[in-house]
Amino acid sequence: MPSRHRLTILLLAAALLAGGMFLPARAADEAPSGQKLYLPWVGNRACNALPSPSLFGVQMYGPTGEESPYLPSLQASGARWLRVSVDWRQIEPHNTTPDQYDWRHADRVLAAAQDACVHIIATHRSAPAWAASNPDGQIDRTNLDELAEYLTALVERYDGDGKDDAPGSPVVRHWELYNEPDVESQTGTAWGDAPHKYAAMLKKAYPAIKQASPKARVLLGGLAYDAFTDKGGWFNREFLEGVINAGGGGYFDIMNFHSFPTLGGYWTKQGPSLLGPGLLEKTEHIRDELKRLGVKPKPIFITETGHYVKTDGSFPASPEIQARYVAQLYAQALAADVEALIWFTLYDLDYVEDVNWYGLVTKDSPPVRRPAFDAFRFAATQLNAVHYERQLSAAETGASDMEVYHFVDPARRLDIHVAWLNPVDTKNTKPLVLPASRAVVRDVFGKPIVVLDGDDGKADGRVTVQVGGQAVYVEIER
Repeated sequence: MPSRHRLTILLLAAALLAGGMFLPARAADEAPSGQKLYLPWVGNRACNALPSPSLFGVQMYGPTGEESPYLPSLQASGARWLRVSVDWRQIEPHNTTPDQYDWRHADRVLAAAQDACVHIIATHRSAPAWAASNPDGQIDRTNLDELAEYLTALVERYDGDGKDDAPGSPVVRHWELYNEPDVESQTGTAWGDAPHKYAAMLKKAYPAIKQASPKARVLLGGLAYDAFTDKGGWFNREFLEGVINAGGGGYFDIMNFHSFPTLGGYWTKQGPSLLGPGLLEKTEHIRDELKRLGVKPKPIFITETGHYVKTDGSFPASPEIQARYVAQLYAQALAADVEALIWFTLYDLDYVEDVNWYGLVTKDSPPVRRPAFDAFRFAATQLNAVHYERQLSAAETGASDMEVYHFVDPARRLDIHVAWLNPVDTKNTKPLVLPASRAVVRDVFGKPIVVLDGDDGKADGRVTVQVGGQAVYVEIER
């Protein structure tokens, strides 16, 4: 046997013993000249062993694996978190004895746990008609033991322990219990109408999930926590307090809510001319509220944020405005010590009106990546391994409408300042002066320019950077 053949067989055997085989690469970009590029595929275990991810994530619905036309964009985005919805009514449409589950829906929705090597946040929602009169509300047609049995089976299937697992043993560690449960309804059947009943649900669901997978982390359903009913909205301002007062505080591991710039005015407490994203202020408020309610500090996820590209005139919107918000929202999330921030959504949704197109990519065939996609991908690279230092004061920036967040990238030995002017659609620019002899200033897409001490006509050991509504990343060597 020729030696090169023996070497090929030895390499193939080594790959197989490592738990993999050679398959076409699943890279987002094609190989040169249209050639197929072959790389070792090391199997799902490599995905399961991923280190703690950065906070960058996106939302998808429906299939997320290789059958999805959006998988290449997910893989190329730099997202390390993926939030999906798992519908109980599709898995257990009928209440039978013994229980009978149809796992096809869940397997397709959770496929990215293997096909994209991302950390999944699975949102349990949509109860079957035999269990609830409101699919995303109170379990009022059966008892909570039925929910506990279902969740035990669901979590067991995706815990990766090799017992009763889905094909390939995909691992899901993060389970969210409903979406925006603080919404109220006219029928009185929503969770927001009865926070004590949501707390009772947590007390049943939490131990069922932990029994199936002790390593699982349970998220409180992502609260809207603005647009309150007393302001003409749909959400119960007292919902979180009601859940905690009913004993629910010990039955979730992660505090979770949503934050959209269109509602930032609830939290910035500034006039429209100074309106910022509001994510940092909202996070600080909710932390203070948990402390007031006697809840021990918990990690924070924000499972929906983002902005749309079309508007009815009520708020600035365009592909450019959407891209601007990427840097602003993720910089504020890092400053707020948020563990995961999910952009809503990776792609436009069929059932959402044109005014609410939030996708980083379009729903065209093939999908088209918007400027915000490139801004997201660059931010996920630029801010992947930074440490937050502080927010510069107005005295330091010289402008009350300028926000500047200072980060340190220890691996690259860089100070990175993320800076912008409010509001997001301003056409103004103002100077930001920082101590340095040289700075690389990048726009939200990563395009650089070099600024030197003396460019402003003064050699004083400082650089002057012009800051506008589109954020800039200012890199200074340490």
